[in-house]
Amino acid sequence: MWTVRAVIITALIGAWCDCLNPMTTDFDSCRKNTHEPIVFFITPTHEQYTQLADLTRMGQFLQLSAEVRKHNIYWIVVEDSRGNGSSHIRQLLQRTGIAFSHLVKASPQISASSMYGFKSNKGILQRNRAMDEIDNFYVNNPNSPRDGVLYFADSDNAYD
Repeated sequence: MWTVRAVIITALIGAWCDCLNPMTTDFDSCRKNTHEPIVFFITPTHEQYTQLADLTRMGQFLQLSAEVRKHNIYWIVVEDSRGNGSSHIRQLLQRTGIAFSHLVKASPQISASSMYGFKSNKGILQRNRAMDEIDNFYVNNPNSPRDGVLYFADSDNAYD
């Protein structure tokens, strides 16, 4: 039984973990309307009890924007995690049908700002990780158009 479970887990990890090649969908696949720019939604997230509910709500908003309004949407979710990322989040992203990337960037245990008594800013490293991906795979790609909009959409906010 354990060997079968290990094989299944290995197969699942291979299916959802793109840590070495994080871009799961080509940027151009989200272009429903070629006259409009791509809207990049960057969502940093961390483990909390409302995480999946918050991301589900965000995904439904983005689905509506992509299908009804015909916006070109690319969703980049960056998880604050020490591992390879959550399979639950990966499955949620796949179910939305939106072009996405699921990235992982862990925050340090003790940030420099908290050492000096300042409030720690959550999501900065995750946002920077997502912008690096856009820069490397979109901006610096000679085949990609240069138009685009960048939006930081935290998962715990509501969007209408």
